[in-house]
Amino acid sequence: SSGFGLRGGTGRCFGEWQRFMECYTNAGTTKPSQCQPNADDYFECLHHSKEKARTLAIKTEYLRQK
Repeated sequence: SSGFGLRGGTGRCFGEWQRFMECYTNAGTTKPSQCQPNADDYFECLHHSKEKARTLAIKTEYLRQK
């Protein structure tokens, strides 16, 4: 993650990346798995997979009730 967005400035997920790297490189981190929540937040920011799944579930339920 370079930190640069498409139109200059900071990228939309750069803050998530920084939080992940801060956790991962912290001297108090004994296992990489401790940073899994930060990694999950970063990947969700990049790909929106949970958001897409929730939207699909809402749409499916809406169509089922219709």
